[in-house]
Amino acid sequence: MKNQLRALHPGHVVLASFEHQDAFEDAVDAFAVGGTRSALMVSLMALGLTAAEIRWHAGFPGRRMRSVAGE
Repeated sequence: MKNQLRALHPGHVVLASFEHQDAFEDAVDAFAVGGTRSALMVSLMALGLTAAEIRWHAGFPGRRMRSVAGE
């Protein structure tokens, strides 16, 4: 399912569920207000983001790529 969504939505973060989408937004917001880079990376890795997507978010605190949930 994730590979199909990635193909249909290039440049988007593909998440497994709406709960993961909420967790994604929480992680990005926490980093923007002083959270650690390592906590951001662990959170995003647990949600299945690619290494490139994680590095992008770490480089732009508070900004997020567009996302799609695969429910």
